[in-house]
Amino acid sequence: PDMLEENPLPPPPGAFDDVAKRAIYEHAGMRCGGCGAKVGSSILNRVLQKLGLGDAVGDDAAVLPAPPAGHQIVQTIDFIKLFVRDPYAFGRIAATHALSDVYAMGGKPASCLALACVPFAAEPITEHLLTQILAGAMRALEEADCELL
Repeated sequence: PDMLEENPLPPPPGAFDDVAKRAIYEHAGMRCGGCGAKVGSSILNRVLQKLGLGDAVGDDAAVLPAPPAGHQIVQTIDFIKLFVRDPYAFGRIAATHALSDVYAMGGKPASCLALACVPFAAEPITEHLLTQILAGAMRALEEADCELL
């Protein structure tokens, strides 16, 4: 989308004072790897709105139509570690990497589910990172005519 920067800058150091940082960690209590590690729904909803997705996505599962006769569904899941500092570029690279698995099987990408990991941080930082990662991924998906579910 046009409103998002292609080369975003992270919030400047010191953007959140020590009181805010301390409050974050005081409420962090238990950070397990399950539901307690998920980005809050308010952040996710704001990110989806910024990306123009509104209520179109956000579920934990998707229902796919059966493929046309003579066709099969190719599914893949990928997870790669952050290796660039630019979250937009990372999202674009990660989506392209996942799309390449479908192409390698001779398939044509049609739809995609997103799994994004962001570090525990204050809401504005989490929202910024998630927005940029998904914006980069969406750019790659749009170029492949692939829908984010």
